[in-house]
Order: sequence, then C-alpha cells, then structure tokens
Amino acid sequence: VDSRKMADDDDFFDEITTQSHEPAVEEQVQVRFVTKITDPSLRIPDSNPIAVPVSFARYALSELVNHILGLEVPRMFDFLIEDKLMRETLAEYLKKKNQSIQDIVLELEYVEIIPKPDPQRFIQQDDWVSCLFANVQVEQEPTFVDGVRKRNWESSFFFSGSYDQRVRLWNASGHCLFSFNPHSSPITTIASTKRQPWKKTLTLITAAQDATIKTWEIKVGGR
Repeated sequence: VDSRKMADDDDFFDEITTQSHEPAVEEQVQVRFVTKITDPSLRIPDSNPIAVPVSFARYALSELVNHILGLEVPRMFDFLIEDKLMRETLAEYLKKKNQSIQDIVLELEYVEIIPKPDPQRFIQQDDWVSCLFANVQVEQEPTFVDGVRKRNWESSFFFSGSYDQRVRLWNASGHCLFSFNPHSSPITTIASTKRQPWKKTLTLITAAQDATIKTWEIKVGGR
C-alpha cells in the first residue's frame, strides 16, 4: 500500500470537509431603528444605520434591540415598516417590494409588546350576550362638605342585552342589580340618551329581533 497516496487522499477529504462546513456569507441590509416610546431607557439614540442579516424577522430584531439598549430584563418588541406590522423576514419584505439591498436603508419602528391582560372577573350569563352599554351613571348617597350637600355619581355600571330577551344592569363587582324583559326576541342593541343632571331617571333605548325599538325611563338614584 502506498502510504504517500493514503496521505494525499486524507488531505483531499480534509479539504472537502473544510469547504463543506465553511459558513456562507449572508446578505445584509442597512436598517435604522426609530420609536415613539417616551421612556428614555427604551430609546435607541440617533445613530448611523447598522447592517443586519436579511434573514432577520421580528424575534431576532427584538433581541438585537435588547442588546443595543443593554437591557438587563429583556423586553419584547414588535416592528413596523411603513406603518404596517412586520410579519416576515427582511428578505421576504424586500422581495415583495421588489427592492434591492443596495443603497437602501430600511426604517424600522419598534414598539413594545404589551402582554395580554388577564380578565379581572368572569360574569356568567344565562344565554349569549348580544350587546353592552357602559358608563351608566348611578347616583350614590350624597356627601356634605362644609354643610353643603354634594351629589355623588358613580359610572362603573353597565347594561347587557342577551338572547334570553332580558336586559340587565350590572355593577363593577359583577352583581346584577336588576333585570327586565322588554322584548319577545333576542336583544340586539342598547343605548341611552344623555341624562340631565337634575333627572333621577335614565332614558334607555332597546332594540331586538322582534323588529321593535322601545324606550324606557329607568330610575338611577341609589336611595
């Protein structure tokens, strides 16, 4: 066996292996990050554009913004291009716009992603809820300031209309204060006229699938 040939073969395969694992140079595009966030700790100072890989999408861009800002606790950011949320890679965006990476600077506006709020409470209904009317002012017990009687109003009340043909008034704690049955079919709309301060009634307007609109004078005084 020719040991010299074996050595040559080993060098050949080593060369192939080295070439096959050599990382390809990824295309990059110039971007400039801007934001309307007022918190100074989340604002990137105005600077020259930076080059980022065109394979970057919003997650990688968010990590990059965190790195630039030097945040100890990471924040999640979303990105807008031309006032539209970015839902693709930079390469896909450029291809869709038929734009070249040469001589272009993409302006990316970043906004903080706000976590989905958790509901404070659940109010179970007997049937499907078809409409709501909020900001109902209800008069509470008056207070006296320097002997002067002051009327108090609370706005944390709302009406609901349901497929069981009932209209209900709720408070902020989720308790039903009263209900009534104004129609013979599911309620579709609830509205109200502006209540005058001297009136102790609320003009409520309801509509339903029975093709009727009705008005009601409802006492809103708490005493």
